[in-house]
Amino acid sequence: MNVRYWRVLVATRTGATKRLSVRADSAEQARALSGERPEKILRATPDWWRMANEARPNLRVQGLVLTQLAALVTSSGGFARVPELIRAHSSLRRQFDSCGWSTNQPLSGLIEALGFDPVISPMVKAGEASGRLSEMLEEAADYLSLAADQKKSNMGHLVMAMVLLVGAIVGLLQTPDMIGKRIDQVLRIQHALGVLEPSSATKILIWLRDGGDDLLRVVLIVLLAVIVVLWLRADAWSDHPTWARLVSPIQSLRRPKRSANLLTVLRPLYAAGVKPEQMMPIVRRTLGAAAAPLTAEMRRGYSLSAAIEKTTFWWSRTLVQSIQGFESATPDSRERLLRTLVRALNEEDRVRSARLAMGLYGAGMVSSLGMVMLLAFGYLLPMSGAGR
Repeated sequence: MNVRYWRVLVATRTGATKRLSVRADSAEQARALSGERPEKILRATPDWWRMANEARPNLRVQGLVLTQLAALVTSSGGFARVPELIRAHSSLRRQFDSCGWSTNQPLSGLIEALGFDPVISPMVKAGEASGRLSEMLEEAADYLSLAADQKKSNMGHLVMAMVLLVGAIVGLLQTPDMIGKRIDQVLRIQHALGVLEPSSATKILIWLRDGGDDLLRVVLIVLLAVIVVLWLRADAWSDHPTWARLVSPIQSLRRPKRSANLLTVLRPLYAAGVKPEQMMPIVRRTLGAAAAPLTAEMRRGYSLSAAIEKTTFWWSRTLVQSIQGFESATPDSRERLLRTLVRALNEEDRVRSARLAMGLYGAGMVSSLGMVMLLAFGYLLPMSGAGR
């Protein structure tokens, strides 16, 4: 996670301490920006509370602002009306007033200060460097519009699948409590009829009633906790000899979107004539841990296509197979290739997200079927034993 705010603990002359909230990209930078002497600084920790209360504006708002900025730049009106335009959006007003941006500063600095999607700022910087700012703003707005539509579609499928799955699991775990009293009645009837040994299915239900359901709850909670930890640490553990295999399925879900984000950032940079060594910091900031192996290979002198081929674990197979010979193509061919690949990778990401949702649907349906079967066993099998 990209930490943007830090809480710096400083010792005072009286022996007490004071806390400063500093905006920075790292703990070292936060210490330097605090304005205190290094020997007085005790520690710098992430300010999670402030970051939680300054949420990133939603993609629709970002896209609308970029479209408005593109129209403003196209009309040659300068940046004089930018403050009025930003303050018209209530979700951006507070951040704009606190960022200290002025109309004689680059527009990319404002985009970064407002907390827009990490892909946008590099695109705006490339547009400023190449003199194609208006075009880059429009392309960034189109990218956000596509991302918002895809996110809405994916979230709808995932939410419905999770509701079904959670409901089925809760019902499955509560079923033993529902049929517990019924089992006691059936056992008394069986004993009165001389049936001393209950059936195997009835024994399972008795075990669930007497504590087995608690064990199932613990197992499910632990399993859910493991999945959450693996999801959050998937990038960091990708090179670990033990955990790499466990996080591989998570990486397979992330590769198409990560690859699309990489090309979305690189396309305007190549169009603006930015040198590969100047692209590396932008790529690292956009992609995080996944960019480290790629930029390391490029620092060794490998081209973009060769570096992607050497770090295939992080990228979609579509990208690895299609990027070969990229450097030898003409600028127009590169532009068409990158545009086509971005569309293809976004579609691949949509398909994989849909498959994940269908998998959750399937798990929910299996859990629901298990709950129905358990109820049937609980009510019918003991009664058939009593009938014998």
